[in-house]
Amino acid sequence: MQSLAPAPSSIISTPSLGPKVSAVRVRKASAACGECKRLKTKCIFRDKAAACENCTKRHLSCTLDLDRDMRRKSAYKKRIEELTEERDTLLQLFQTLQDSSDANSTTLLKMIRSKSSLSNIQLYLSTKHQQQRSKSAETVDSSQISTETNRHTLSHRVLSIQQLLDMPTRCIPADS
Repeated sequence: MQSLAPAPSSIISTPSLGPKVSAVRVRKASAACGECKRLKTKCIFRDKAAACENCTKRHLSCTLDLDRDMRRKSAYKKRIEELTEERDTLLQLFQTLQDSSDANSTTLLKMIRSKSSLSNIQLYLSTKHQQQRSKSAETVDSSQISTETNRHTLSHRVLSIQQLLDMPTRCIPADS
């Protein structure tokens, strides 16, 4: 087995003998630009250049889209937000189908069967939700008025323990 040792000094060329090469700094790109990805070539940026070498040679626009690179944390966060939004829409759709009348359910089912986009269904649900809120606000206003009139007439009514508790009362004998 051979041991590893540095090369003899006679083999190593001295800088004064070889041609002078300017130190060009190569920036290591963590992601390739769109054209280099499409052509499946190495994307190399030199000396704070705005475009990579390949795009410069071909006179193409060099664009880096770091959001499309799914190795990035921001891309994951964006995707999680999108999926959470879709999940919330589907839960709202499910809740609406459970609670709504047959007419509203039929409208939603027609939208689903006609392959409407999720954003269109979400828009429909949000408008329906706003309409229901405005109706419930009107109902609350009228019920508050009737409650206030009842309060004046029944202000001395006292509730029993059974009416106050939501659990039934039980008599348990004490052990002696």
